Parts: sequence; structure tokens; C-alpha cells
Amino acid sequence: MLPRPIHKWKTLWLGLLILVFLTWAWARSISHIDYASARLTPYTWCGIVSSEACLSCGISHYTSTGSSTNFDYASLTDSAKPWFPQPIQITHFDSHSSTRTFYSIAHWLITLLFLLTWSSLLLWRWKKSKRPTSPQTPPAPSLLPEN
Repeated sequence: MLPRPIHKWKTLWLGLLILVFLTWAWARSISHIDYASARLTPYTWCGIVSSEACLSCGISHYTSTGSSTNFDYASLTDSAKPWFPQPIQITHFDSHSSTRTFYSIAHWLITLLFLLTWSSLLLWRWKKSKRPTSPQTPPAPSLLPEN
């Protein structure tokens, strides 16, 4: 039996869909700031930010309660930033009213890691499908006497 052609693999099409999304998010983060955050305690917020070609996650501690909402999100237009920032960044903001720590990973690094993992999976599946199958063994002889 011939193996299925690669263009019929769900792994290929799902990976392409994810790759297109990652590339779109990377390109959008060059000129936009997208964020979502949620209140953990009255004085603590946790959020995720996509900006400056990086995906960041951070926690902010405030001295006053500030906003009365429990969830906040926005999308802002920003000036264009470089395509390839540092791969990993840790940013600390410290002021009189708040303390913020953000851990960032560059979109290009996320895309590269996905591309390497996905292509390795495709290559492994392709090699596995090309291996010759072991010959079928004949059935074991029956132990019962024939009449």
C-alpha cells in the first residue's frame, strides 16, 4: 500500500495555519500594541502584550486600586519598530506608584522554534511512511487435528 501524499496530511495544513498566524502576529506587533490584562488582587494585575516585535507577559503591583474593572484590553497604533529585536528580554519598571516586570520573547524566535519543531515532525513522518513494512508472517499452524 502506498503512503498518503504529504499534501493530504493534516499535520501539514494545521502547521501552515499556525505559521501564517505567527507571521501575522509578528508583522502586526511591529506597528501596533495589543494587550489584555486581568486583575488578580485589588492591587495586582497580570497581562500579556504584543508590541515591538515581542510577546511579553508581566505582572504589575500598584499602591492604589486604580480601575474598577477586572479585565482590560486594547489595541493601539504605534510607530514602526525593528523586525528583529533581542530574542529574550526582562524589563523592570519601578516608580513611586507601581512596580512592573515584563518577560519578553521575540516573535521571530517563537516563529523559528515552531518552524524547526514542525519541519522535524513532518520529516519524521515522511521518513516513517517511506520505510518498507515488514513482510507479513503466515498464520501459525493449527494445533487441532484436522478430520
